[in-house]
Amino acid sequence: MTRGWGVGVLRILGLFTGLSLACAPAMACRTAPAHQQPAAIEVADTAAWIFIAHVETVRPLTPEQDELAVRIMTGNVPMNVSFALPTQLADASLKRTLKGAGHGETAASAPVVLHSGVSNCDFPLSAGADYLILANPPKNANDGIRPLAGSFKLDDTAASRAKLADLQNHLSTQTSSTP
Repeated sequence: MTRGWGVGVLRILGLFTGLSLACAPAMACRTAPAHQQPAAIEVADTAAWIFIAHVETVRPLTPEQDELAVRIMTGNVPMNVSFALPTQLADASLKRTLKGAGHGETAASAPVVLHSGVSNCDFPLSAGADYLILANPPKNANDGIRPLAGSFKLDDTAASRAKLADLQNHLSTQTSSTP
């Protein structure tokens, strides 16, 4: 009696799904002590800029940056040496500013260069998506803008719309209470 190829495929899919679910916690970002991502409202008062940007493209790492990222992520770094993961640069267009330069104006798709994280503990950006970015001006004019913790992807979910509405409400009460 033959069962056909469909049973074998289902078994392989079941095994793959089970392994994927079992490994999911290992892929999540973990820090000791545990770090909770702040809400946008918590960062809004100290961020110089708050804006909405549309990411057009995310540039890949150079081969040298990719090699450094792999070395760092695999723990192959010298002791007592400070380091930072390299970041990809993302070309984006400014859609609207909520705080900072040009606040209150509708941006005319001004070009913006953002840093995009490369690990699951960073803030990775995806081409074609909109983001609410909290940031401070870069130290060097040629450096890209680094999103602060609290920045988030704007999508068509109720949670995303609620976070944006909460932030806009917070910002409007801050400006209206200023003497």
